[in-house]
Amino acid sequence: MTVLEVEGLEVAYGAVVAVRGVDLAVAAGEAVALVGANGAGKSSTLNAVVGLAPATAGRIRFKGDEIRGVPTERLVRRGLTLSPEGRRVFPGLTVEENLVVGGYARRRAAARTAAEMYSLFPILAERRRQLAGTLSGGQQQMLAIARALMSGPELLLLDEPSLGLAPQIVEQIFDLVATLRGRGVTMLLVEQNVAMALDVVDRAYVMAQGRIVGSGTAAELRASDLVAAAYLGAH
Repeated sequence: MTVLEVEGLEVAYGAVVAVRGVDLAVAAGEAVALVGANGAGKSSTLNAVVGLAPATAGRIRFKGDEIRGVPTERLVRRGLTLSPEGRRVFPGLTVEENLVVGGYARRRAAARTAAEMYSLFPILAERRRQLAGTLSGGQQQMLAIARALMSGPELLLLDEPSLGLAPQIVEQIFDLVATLRGRGVTMLLVEQNVAMALDVVDRAYVMAQGRIVGSGTAAELRASDLVAAAYLGAH
């Protein structure tokens, strides 16, 4: 079953076109990456899917329904959730309160889901009463992912989860992504660290200058020069 299907997507900020005719799809139970250099249009694509960036053309279908123009909060209730670039936790709320906010669409199951998050992220259980703004960058990233998972998404969008983190913490984050994949969580991951991304996904799309310039399985892309070409500006 195809969970997400994007066709001919364009995103523009005034006269600046950031995404040009992007086509991609994610099937249920699949982990897919969108990789490319900084400024390639990856985050704009993800933000357009959830209604946070202006999609000026194209179709976006989630579970078979057209969702372009649907308010973001309604998409969360439908099962589409974003863990945003830069984490964006609520610094003045505790860890526990951040999770409560994340679970607003599933209030009846919030307590059980929070218990699952504390099992998946033991450090958050230890710091559940601590203000999110006082957590380390890695802990805030874990909280951002846990908050997104609180809504029980059918598709989890992860935007640059390794951004700004120390190498050791990046490894922990990708171990977590691998764990989620092993649990069957359907994911679309935007990431600049292509080597680590390809270790935790089934397939990937390569973006350059706002376009998809290639795709393949993780093994196929590791063996090709397509990703290197995209990062070096050959496209």
